[in-house]
Amino acid sequence: MKFLYIGLLILVFEVFSCTHPIRRETTDYSHIDSLVTQTTDSLDSNPSFVAARLRMALHNTQDSASFYKLYVVYIDYYLRVFSLDTASMMAKRLLRYANEKPLSFARLEYKSEAYNALGNCQSINANLDSALVCYRLAYKYAMLDSSKVKVPDIAVNLGDMYTRKGNFVEGISFYRRALYVSDSLHMLDRMGFPIYFGLAQAYFSGLRNFTLADTYFNLARKYYDNRTLFEKFVFCNNRGNFCYYRQQYRKALPWFLKAKALVEPDHILFDLNLCNANLGDIYLKLSKLDSASYYENKAYAYFRPLNNITLLYYIATVQAGIALKRGHAAEASQWLKQYPAPQSTEPDLLSLRNKCWEDYYVMIGNYKQAFAYQTQNMLLNDSVRAQEVNSRIAEIELRFRQDSAILQREYYIHSQKEQIKALRLTNYIWILLSIIIVAVAALFYFYTKKKKDLQRIRHQEQITRLRLQNIRNRVSPHFTFNVLNREISTEEDKQKHQSLFSLVSLLRQSLAMTEQVSVSLAEEIGFVKAYIALEKHRLGEDFATTWHIDDQLDMDQLRLPSMMVQIPVENAIKHALTPKPGKKLLSISITRHKEGALIVIQDNGAGYYPGQQRTNDSTGTGLKVLYQTIQLLNAKNREKIVFSVMNIPADAGTGTKVEIYIPEHYVFE
Repeated sequence: MKFLYIGLLILVFEVFSCTHPIRRETTDYSHIDSLVTQTTDSLDSNPSFVAARLRMALHNTQDSASFYKLYVVYIDYYLRVFSLDTASMMAKRLLRYANEKPLSFARLEYKSEAYNALGNCQSINANLDSALVCYRLAYKYAMLDSSKVKVPDIAVNLGDMYTRKGNFVEGISFYRRALYVSDSLHMLDRMGFPIYFGLAQAYFSGLRNFTLADTYFNLARKYYDNRTLFEKFVFCNNRGNFCYYRQQYRKALPWFLKAKALVEPDHILFDLNLCNANLGDIYLKLSKLDSASYYENKAYAYFRPLNNITLLYYIATVQAGIALKRGHAAEASQWLKQYPAPQSTEPDLLSLRNKCWEDYYVMIGNYKQAFAYQTQNMLLNDSVRAQEVNSRIAEIELRFRQDSAILQREYYIHSQKEQIKALRLTNYIWILLSIIIVAVAALFYFYTKKKKDLQRIRHQEQITRLRLQNIRNRVSPHFTFNVLNREISTEEDKQKHQSLFSLVSLLRQSLAMTEQVSVSLAEEIGFVKAYIALEKHRLGEDFATTWHIDDQLDMDQLRLPSMMVQIPVENAIKHALTPKPGKKLLSISITRHKEGALIVIQDNGAGYYPGQQRTNDSTGTGLKVLYQTIQLLNAKNREKIVFSVMNIPADAGTGTKVEIYIPEHYVFE
């Protein structure tokens, strides 16, 4: 199967892989460079528009240097539309122009372009030796150009040509040269696919080095999405062939199906039926005979009128294999005799046909003849294996020589760079010392300035603390509590007496808690209960509170931000329950959850609607401060405090639910 589309892929790479280097003619104008870029980029998408623009531009520039810059693109256009006679004639005219003028970088580029175009024409016409001569001349002139931007394209063309001629070692050497230059010029985005695919195909088809081939196939796959439809098709088809030869038939099947899906919408019948032939062979190997017969019959019906001997030989071999698996010896013999092996048939196809003959003679009991075909296959495989071993050895030697040359060149370049560095080292040292002195001076200046700023801030903070302390001392909290205690002692009404006493206790506890970042759960619950006791008289007999506290919780050890429960409870009483007529219910549940505690505060008020305007005495400051406190503390902890406010679903009544999750080992710093 490997012969399918290898040659056609190489042909497409030779024609389409070439882009044009940057021109350096001093007589050219910037708008000509822009036009060259635009037309080159549009050749694939709109060739007729490009041709019209080029004809107009060539007419305006006549026989100038700019004329020949555009002329190169025009040759590329005729190659893409397969007008080979016109492309060849134009390439020869470009060559005459380059030979008539004094040698310059521009003339070198024109010679390289002309010979490359002539090589493409010869390659398409299957004149491989003539194509090689042209490509070698193109490569010679491209190497003389200092920019080397044309070298990767021509090296790929040479690699493709040697691969088509069966000289895989030489082909690999040119692919590697293309890779080295493309990498050094940062051109792999454009050249990566043809280079890696060419290397994969050479290692797979010629050297049977499946490990390296698989590596290069995967590298080419990275550039797959930006390639043309035909290049995608050939990649999928040859990737399927790769899996086929590794006897990974289930892996090969998706690649052939993908190749077929690419060409099916455009009804590219040759490619479509080529996929059918491959699919039939795969289904035969998977023992799915009905599917195998279906696809091979479709392929046979298409290729029989075309009289494509090579493909018919392959299809007949697969058909014979299907017949043998079904036990139809006579039908298998008919297929095998109908299409004998054409000249220069590949060893893989000969081996496949010999295996069918062997199975046929075993089926009819002629073991002597079966053994003869088995012997032929063994000799054929030994010959192919020996050739592959020799090719591998030659490729390793060539790679070693190339790598050695590259290392020597890099060592020479490195030595030159080291000498230059040594000459400039003194200047660099003085520059570095100057920079260090300036940097130290700048750091010293900023350090001194920052130190003064910190001192000024500390003085301001000290003044502020003294002012606040002075204000507090004017109305001491202890003075306030003493006055309230005197009033409580003179109050005869027991209910008022108890309320005032609870208020003083609440104020003292509030004053103590506001000085702390965190409090114990027991302290917070005690504060909340005191607050509810004060508010209970105002809310009346319709107000009821339920508490549920898990016995497993250590109320004294578990800590939480101060006012964490108080603020939601206060909001529930103030905004949800106070204006509500009828029953007013408030429930507080504290249970163990995961590695911490879950606090749920729920009321049966109208619900939580942040967008609605609050009462006149409400500023929303409590929740804002609470959110900011949680955010600051969470930034220092891996496990976070979770605080959420939500409405109770309509089917469960109305009201607001606040859920607070406090991790057990939370750090309050």
